[in-house]
Order: sequence, then C-alpha cells, then structure tokens
Amino acid sequence: MTLFPNILTPQGVNVPTFSPPPLDGSMILPEWVPHHAKHSPRHPFVVYADENGENQTVYYPQVWRAVKNAKFQLSRQGIGRIPPSSDAPAQAQERPVIGILAVSDSLSCIALIWAIMGGGDIPFPISTRNSAMAVAHLLKQTGIRQLIVSSDPAMQRLAHEAIELCAADGVQVKTFPMPTFEDLYHKDEGFDFEIQKARLEDVAMILHSSGSTAFPKPIRLTHHRALEWATVPYYGELDMCGSRMASHALPLFHAMGIAGYKWALSSGLTVACFRPTLPPVIPTPDSLLDGIISCKCDAAFSVPSMIEASISQLSGVTSYGVQLYAGAPLSKAVGDKLARAGANLVPLYGSTEASIVSFGIYDRARGRRAPELWDWFHFTPRGKVHMVPYDDEERLYECVLLETPDNHPSVITTTIDGFPAFETKDLLQRHPEDPTLWCVYGRADDQLILSTGEKTNPGPLEAIMMQDPNILAVVMFGRGRLQNGVLVQPKQPFDPEDEDKLAEFRNKIWPTMERVNHYAPAHSRIFKELVLVTSPSKPFEFTAKGTPRRQACITAYSDEIDDVYRKMEESSQTDIAPPEEWTRESVQRYIRTIVDKVMSAPVRDDDDLFQNGCDSLQSTWIRNTILHGFRKSARLPTHDIPLTFVYSHPTIRELADYVYGLVTEKGSALEGQDALNARVTAMRKMVEKYKLYSAPSSETQAASNSDKKRSGEGRTVLLTGTTGRFGSHILAQLLQKPDVVKVYALNREKSGSDAALAARQREQFKLFGLDVGLLSSEKVVFCAAEFDKENLGLKEAQYRELCANVDTIIHNAWRVDFNLTLPSFEPLLAGVLNLLKLCQQTKQNGRAPHFAFISSISVFHGYSGSGLAPEAPIDDPRWAAGAGYSEGKWVAEQLVASASNVGIDGTVVRVGQLSGDTRIGGWSPQEWVPALVGVSQKIGCIPSRKENLTWLPVDTAAAALLETLEQDEASNSEHARTEYAHLVCPTPTPWDAVFGAYAKRLGLPLVLFKEWVQRLESFARSGTDAAARSQDAGAGLHLLEFFTKGLETGLEDKLSTEKTAARSQVLAAAKPVDETNVDRSLQYWETIDFLRINPQS
Repeated sequence: MTLFPNILTPQGVNVPTFSPPPLDGSMILPEWVPHHAKHSPRHPFVVYADENGENQTVYYPQVWRAVKNAKFQLSRQGIGRIPPSSDAPAQAQERPVIGILAVSDSLSCIALIWAIMGGGDIPFPISTRNSAMAVAHLLKQTGIRQLIVSSDPAMQRLAHEAIELCAADGVQVKTFPMPTFEDLYHKDEGFDFEIQKARLEDVAMILHSSGSTAFPKPIRLTHHRALEWATVPYYGELDMCGSRMASHALPLFHAMGIAGYKWALSSGLTVACFRPTLPPVIPTPDSLLDGIISCKCDAAFSVPSMIEASISQLSGVTSYGVQLYAGAPLSKAVGDKLARAGANLVPLYGSTEASIVSFGIYDRARGRRAPELWDWFHFTPRGKVHMVPYDDEERLYECVLLETPDNHPSVITTTIDGFPAFETKDLLQRHPEDPTLWCVYGRADDQLILSTGEKTNPGPLEAIMMQDPNILAVVMFGRGRLQNGVLVQPKQPFDPEDEDKLAEFRNKIWPTMERVNHYAPAHSRIFKELVLVTSPSKPFEFTAKGTPRRQACITAYSDEIDDVYRKMEESSQTDIAPPEEWTRESVQRYIRTIVDKVMSAPVRDDDDLFQNGCDSLQSTWIRNTILHGFRKSARLPTHDIPLTFVYSHPTIRELADYVYGLVTEKGSALEGQDALNARVTAMRKMVEKYKLYSAPSSETQAASNSDKKRSGEGRTVLLTGTTGRFGSHILAQLLQKPDVVKVYALNREKSGSDAALAARQREQFKLFGLDVGLLSSEKVVFCAAEFDKENLGLKEAQYRELCANVDTIIHNAWRVDFNLTLPSFEPLLAGVLNLLKLCQQTKQNGRAPHFAFISSISVFHGYSGSGLAPEAPIDDPRWAAGAGYSEGKWVAEQLVASASNVGIDGTVVRVGQLSGDTRIGGWSPQEWVPALVGVSQKIGCIPSRKENLTWLPVDTAAAALLETLEQDEASNSEHARTEYAHLVCPTPTPWDAVFGAYAKRLGLPLVLFKEWVQRLESFARSGTDAAARSQDAGAGLHLLEFFTKGLETGLEDKLSTEKTAARSQVLAAAKPVDETNVDRSLQYWETIDFLRINPQS
C-alpha cells in the first residue's frame, strides 16, 4: 500500500546503508528522522567542508540527537504547546504556531523545524528579507505568540520593530534565542521524546509566499502535502540515493531550501551545505562554487541568479552532473552555454502552494528530453493540469492544478470539472513540435519574478505610484533581473536625455517612491537609478481600459531597460569625495562614509556588513564607489582588483585595511596662498592652451574691414544653448526680428539627431510659455553639435554652410555646476576655441562676424575694488579664482578678448540672476531661487539677508542682450575690439523686499540667514524622517553649499551698468523686481506642481 501509486523511479534500491521510509502514510515526515537513525545509521544526511576544506559528514543518529536537543531547549523555555492534562482548558490544547526569524546555519535550523513538528506544534520559518511591516503581518495572520530570533543585530532589530507594530494592535509576541549548532550537535542533553502522531490532513508547517503583494501570504502545508514534497525524486529518471546535492545557497524559510532536506529523508541523497558557523557563511557565487567542488557534489540546486553569476567559471559549474533550478527563469544565453558544455540543466516548475509539478531529474542517457531543450519540461505523472488558453498565436496557456489522490495543492482557488483546483496564474508556453513539453513564459497577473526567485506583484505598488500628481502612468519591470525597476510616463513630458531634468523629475517623485519602498517587501524596493522616464517621442500604448499595455511598453523600452541595468552595475556613489591624502585614518573614514551612505542602518567598524542587511546590490555600490575613488584620486589601475573584494573583506575595518594596502600616500593638499597661486597658474595655462593664435592674411583683413557696413540682406545668427531658459527666450526673440533671416540653433544632443533636438526645443517652448509656432519658421535650423570636436562635430556640408552664412555668433551654452574644478570645464573651453575658429573662417570668406560670449557675474567672485566692478576686461585672474565655474568663465573671456588680435570683434556679456519672465513668471525649479523657496516651505521659514538684488526678468535680459549686440555690431572701428556688458538691473532691490514678498504669500516668517541655514541643515541631514531623504533634502544640501560658496560676497549690486544701459534702452528702463514678479513666479511654480500656495496667505 502506498500513497503514491505512480512512482517512476524507486529510490535507495542499491545502496545498502539506506533504508527507504514507508510511503504508505503510516509515518509523518518528522518520524522519518528516528526511522533513519535506527535503520540507516551509517548513511550520510549532510556533508560540509570545514574551515580546512576537509569534508565533514553528519549521519542520521547525530541529526536525531540534535532534534531531541532542540526539543529539550523548547520545553525548557516553555516554547510550544502546554503538555496535555485533564484540567487544562481546551484552548490550551490548540497547536501553536512557532515563528522562526533567524540568520542561522542550515543544520541547526532544520533540526529546530523538525523538533517543533515532532512535538506536535507548527513551525513557521519567516524570511529574513521581509520588512518589519511584513513580519508583523505574518505574526498576526498566523497567531504567532512565540518567536525564535537569531542573535545578529539585523534580526534583533527587525524582530523588535515587528513586535512593536504588533503591540500597537494589542498583540503580544515574546522572543526566544535561536539555538546554536554547538547546542544541538555537540551536546547530549539525555532527553528523549516520541514524535507526536498526527493525521495526514493536519497542518505540518507554514511557509509563506515571496510577497507577491506588499505582504507575503502564509501557506499551510499538511502532513500529506509534506510527504508529497518529499517524494519528488521518485518522479524523475535517476535514483538519487548516495548522490550529493549542493543546497548551499537556499534559505530554509523558502520552500526550495527546505525541499532538499525532505528529499534526503525520502531518497537517501546527501545534502551539501555550508559549514555551521556563527555568523553563518554568506552565500556568494564563489562560496557556492567552492562548496560544490569541495563537497564533490553530483548535483546542485540553486536560484538562476547564482548560476548566472558563476558562468565565468564554466568548468566549475559543469564539474557536477545535474544543475536543478527553480523560482525564476534562467537566462537563455547562460543556459545555452552551460548545456553546450555538458551541464544537465533541470528546471523544476512549481510553487509553495502546489509543490513541484514538473518532471523530476532527467537522465540524459535516456533521451527523454534533448539537451538543447534544457528550459523545457514535462509534467509529473502524479499531477493533473488543466490548461486554459491564453494566446493561441504564442501557444500560451494559464496553468491550473487539480487536486488528485496523488497531489493536494495547499491552496484551492477554483473548481474544474468537479475537482478542487489551484489557479497558478502562471503562463506556460507549449513547445511548437512536442505538445508534452512546456516552459514558463510569465505571469497572467504580471507578477515579476526576479532572478533570485523572489516575486513582486507590481499592481499594488504601481497603484501607490499613480497617486503622485507628477505621474501619468507607470509600468514596473524586472523579470529575470536582480532588482525591480519602473518605467514612468510623466504628466509633463520632457526629454529624459536631459540629465538635469531627469534628476529633477526623479527627485520630485521620490517621496512617493519612499512610500512604495516602505510598503513593499525588501526585494521589491525601487532604487532611484532604476526609475526610467518615457520619451515624448515614444509614449506608452494604452488599452481600452486606459491602462498601459504592459508587455508592449516593456518591449518598446527594452534597450533603455538593458542600458539602465548596465549602468546600475557600474554605478557608484560619486558624491562621496575620495581622500586627498590616502592615509590609514582617511581611508577608514572614507570607507565608513561609503558604508553609511549605502546601508539603511548604521554599522560599527567590526560588524559584518552582510549580517547587517547588506545585499548584493549594496555591495556593488560599495565596490564601485571605492573603484571610482581609486581612479579619481589615487590614480590606481583597477582592472586587476577582484570584483568580490567586498565579500572577502566584509567589515569596515577589513575593507579599509585592504584598500589602504592597495594605495600609496599622496603629497598633502595645497592651502591658502599656495592654493590660490596654483589656481591662477592653471587658469593662465588654460588661456595659453586654447587661445586662437593664427591671424588672417592682410588681404583678408582688408576685405573684412571694408565689409564692416553690412548690406541690407539681413543677419544670420548662430545661437548655442537654445534649449535652456535664457537660450529659449533669445531664440524666440531672434525669430521675431525682421532683420534676422536665419538662426542656426546649435546644441548638444546625445542621439545626434537634429529632429530630436527640434522636438526637445518644442517641449522647452511649451514649458516656458513661448510661441511654439515660431519653431515652424524656415528661419530656424537645428544642428546637433559637439562643440569640443573638430568642425563642431557637424557634417562637412553643415559646417561649410555656417562658414558661408553666419555673421553673428552668440555662445550661450555652458554647464552650470559649481562643484566642478577647472579641468572639468576644459571641453567647454575647447568649444569656445572651435567657435572662434568658425568666426575666423567666416571672416576669411569675406564677412565680418561678431562673437558674443555669455559670461557670468561670478567672474567678480573675488573683486575687492573700491568702486563698482567695471564693464571692462578682468586682467587679474584672482578675482575669478576659487570655483571651477567662475575660473572657466574667466578663461573664456580671455579667449574672446585675445581673438580681437586676429581680427574678430567680440562682446563679453556678464549675466546676473535672471528671474521669471514678465508674462507667466517661468522659472526652472532646479535653479537656486525656486529651490530655496520650495525648501523654505518644508522648514517653515524664509531667510533674511542684508544685501541687494539686481535680478532681471529673463525675457527682459534677452531683449537687452540683442539690443546691446546690435549696437556693438553697428559701431565702426578701424580695428577689431572686445566690448563688455553687464546684464543686471541698474536699480537694486533689498533682499528682504523680495523674499519678504515670498514669505508673505506663503505665510512664512522671515528669519535671520544663520537661523535659516541651521534649520535647513537639520532638515537636510536628518536620517530618520523619510521626507528628509526626499528631493527636498538633496536641494537643501545643495543650497547649503551654494550659499556658503556662491552668495557670501553679495556682489550683485557692485556691478557697473553705465555702458550697457547706454547701449540698451531696455536695460536702462528695467524696473527692479517687485511683488508682481514674485506673484507671477509663485503662480508658475504652482501650475507646474512644484509647490502649493497657502490659500489663506
């Protein structure tokens, strides 16, 4: 008599040390342990390699003793059911659920599970990867009142937080220590007990789903179901008795992890695992492969991500006979490579709810399945499936598992032809030629299966994201990957190739993503780097219901998704500055800073990172940040440094010692006057490097002088940087001037497409309320340029066209980043030189070009004159020294001025702060004033300063610029010269008048600047408030640096505008900024959902 009549391959037939257990239901699974201790005493249950690499074998009598020791500890601590007595109340006899939340070695954990089962109680191993909210949910759902917790800080913290959440709902949970390997296997407490008899339909244990929704679901396995799990090897083609199967990387809180130990009891295979240590060995691809080889395994069972990571050591992976995998798809490329190398790949299809329902282990010699069909499988003969057609063209079916005498799903969701059934919601694909072969295609409910086997149901998480006012639609992705990502279509489209705008948008929606991450299990969290934004040229496709067509959207963005995962692998925390001097102390501080930034909870210098929650992605960030530091500061080659060095040195101290051993000390950094002198020297050298030296011939010079007075054919202008706010306004005004016949708009465009650039320009015009119809004019020609390349990176015909037609160049394009040093601006200076060369070439064609460079008032950073800063050249570079941005602008000014020596007229225009325009107040939120106002709302005050402001509305500035240039170009001079202009309001306004108006409209107080900075710093650096880790905190930290470095001089009202106002009536008539400008900009920011105005203010 047997519970399993359709057995294919009996197990343990020819191995005399193993006595197969009865399969007739007379014993429940934990009874098999004492059975083997008595009848299979010399048969190995587990093998592991010790610290010396020697194999150690654990036999069944040792396991039974460990189970009895575990039961002794449970009884001594009062864990579990109260012993039956005549006067005990009925409810005391109920079988309690005992939770296990432990980072533990496998041998200790399996002994504890069987001790709880054997005592008649219900063990529930809980994933250590769950959030506190998820753990609390499981505790309450299953009625756990006793929780066994390992001693490591991460689990202690997780248990404490979960129990606090339970207590808030009136549920009291008590914790107990996890027994150690020494407690269980090295002692003999002299305790004996008999396994409690149970009915096959009684619950044996509880496992939980991977957390397909935000909270995982508890799944109750009966004793009958546990026996069905255990007998999977009987439904393959190989007798596994005596084989060694590596199960190192599978945790026992997962159905896959505990399956191998059940198979050992039923079939006589020997499980190979990591040596029992405290803390336990962390599974990595290297440690898994070492374990497989050291233990001389015949087979291995792991998740696909581990197999994929081991592909570089192909001989090691194929040195054993069988590779089982489950829980997720295996990369097709990796599987094909392994199959060709001889690996016997076996996909096991099933679920925690339904056990393994695919065929067991194939014998390649029998040829039931060709090796190249490694990812296809047959169904087990004991299971009965009902396939619901899903997509005829793709041969897709939804798999439904029926309950039969041989197979009892733990969860029943429907009835098919009178049979109770479980709807897997898995989509399986039928083989095109062999209808008995199937492979997993995906999920009917779009559940994302990561390469770790963990699952994410995107629906509830996407629902949270859709609450964000900046988001139109979202689609999560991540199937077969290590981490989930999300594709977002914003309500206000923009070009995601614009890195500044992409960063701004990610920051804007990040508070919502924080809520998603708080709600979701740990493996489902979203990282900022994996937030992709749709392009306006490739919007989502939607169904008739108004929801995105998920697969179509993912397919459309497959290249972008592949690219973002590649960048994620290469990513690092580049905002962490490496040491200037690599001493032992500075290296330790550097490593500590990296770890603190990456880890979600603080760790001490000697704490194991992985024992404190560090995952593979975080270890990648730590590694890449260190490598970035090597390349940036230590100038150390990194190609020979092992990629696994974080795993090999898993504490801050060990990692610091390793890093220090790789570098040599550098000389101390320059300070004070020496540093200033070094900056000045570098600035002068940069001028010499990029100065335009060659002069036109005298014949050309004469020709150009005679052409000073232009004919009436109109002007042709080359304008760079048109997609920015100032550039957009300049372009719009140029296109409306009757005397301008052509405008060449040159910008950087990553795609290199002129059409893409034109589309980006249209979006910018829409954003700033400009007339998009102007861009349809034949006057404008868009050119995707690379300014630092020869001929500006343009095609030869394009460049020749510019040389033949352009008579005015306005160079507005520049990178605004106050953190960069002068060398980082070198490509921009090369661009200035190349534009001057274009000017020179145009001049040699008989024209008289004029070159206007848009500089910045920051070149007066160190101005110390007694009067107003003049509209004149700055000979002393020390005025601009101190920041790479201002130094680069000063160098560019010198390049323009020196070009007059070779016959090129120029105008250097130093622009101050540009406010919102006079129509709608359009002002980019990422600029410092909007950022200041936005973060001031968060901290509840606005700063007061004793200085004046000379802001100009951006459209006023554009008009003044063009008017000034017209005057400069019309002036007649025998020799080429460089003019200077200051675009700031001639009439200053007190700071408090402007920001007082902002404060009034927002209902905020004005406070001293020092107090405001303190509040900002406290807010921005707070590590406990989720909002403080949002984009506001990032803006706050940026503002702190900007104010301390950029505004301390208060130089705005120290600039002369006399000469510029004489050339521009627009500037001369400019009014100081007032409450009207303030109201206009606030309304604009509210319109674009940047901030909310208090209606009572």
